[in-house]
Amino acid sequence: MLHRISGVPASARDFYGLADAIAATIDAKDGYTHHHSERVAALSRRIALEIGLSDDQQRTVQLAALLHDVGKIAVPDAILKKPGRLTAEEFAEMKKHPMHGVRILANIQGPAVAAVLPGVRYHHERWDGTGYPEGLRGDHIPLLGRLLGVADFYDAVTSARAYRPAIPQAEAITMIVNGAGSHFDPEIVKAVMRLYRRGDLLPSIWKHLLPMPESGLAAPVPARR
Repeated sequence: MLHRISGVPASARDFYGLADAIAATIDAKDGYTHHHSERVAALSRRIALEIGLSDDQQRTVQLAALLHDVGKIAVPDAILKKPGRLTAEEFAEMKKHPMHGVRILANIQGPAVAAVLPGVRYHHERWDGTGYPEGLRGDHIPLLGRLLGVADFYDAVTSARAYRPAIPQAEAITMIVNGAGSHFDPEIVKAVMRLYRRGDLLPSIWKHLLPMPESGLAAPVPARR
């Protein structure tokens, strides 16, 4: 079980291979999110590049995005695979997945894991403080969480679910723009808009992930900027 993993060499390629395997496991467990983690990783990396993060920081963003939903492994299948909208009680259980993810990854030793934890923990926080798990507001939400939150939302609404079709890209962008300053960091939204206007939010970007290093670590992402 993943929650029993310890001593994984987080400073080597083995850890990045493990991250890919975990992401594939998450997406396989939730049949409605096929390749979701990979798409969020690719889009997050593009946003990170757009806002000027270094290559090493982009790798951290990419890795955090691959692992952002790892806590869903601990969510009951009856909730995760429900072919319809969740009840209030079921949604309350689903909202625990960021902290489940933190607890799972905390068992893997190394700085690379520590660097991605803010993304796993805070990708459902909202700019206005109405998100979860801690209700953080504005730039008190670590940058990694703010960035992943936008990429995660974009992929979620542009992907089909059992209870609704995929939303067109232009409509999804409008939703993100309308959420600037309430749901989303306005500066991250501006970066997404620049990518959209240049045509860089197309499916082809999923192929443009940064290769992970043979050794060494991805660099921590600053909490604020």
